[in-house]
Amino acid sequence: MTLDAHMRAHKGLASARQRHGLPGQGVKERLLHQCSLCKYTTVYHSHMKDHQRAHAGEQPHQCNLCGKGFVQRSNLVKHLRTHVGNKPLYCHVCSMEFTNKGWLTRHIRAHDKK
Repeated sequence: MTLDAHMRAHKGLASARQRHGLPGQGVKERLLHQCSLCKYTTVYHSHMKDHQRAHAGEQPHQCNLCGKGFVQRSNLVKHLRTHVGNKPLYCHVCSMEFTNKGWLTRHIRAHDKK
């Protein structure tokens, strides 16, 4: 990390391109949003809103089949796949199907260990 980047971090500023390791001039800087309850920080206001909902126990996105709640709509969409049997992801080694990318990744690692 450069001294300039280090100083920006202490001032509560972050460069989006720099955070993602992208080169470039004229990088737009954004204020970091910091959670008052923990050390979580983000440059995205919407991510902070979701994070604060999690602290508050709010789950505005509810499954209409089982009632399970989620902070983020995208997690509800992933959850709904478990009810309908939609498994859009599959292992290129054994063709086993998955509803969740994380489970597929874990499964592929098991193949790699063999």
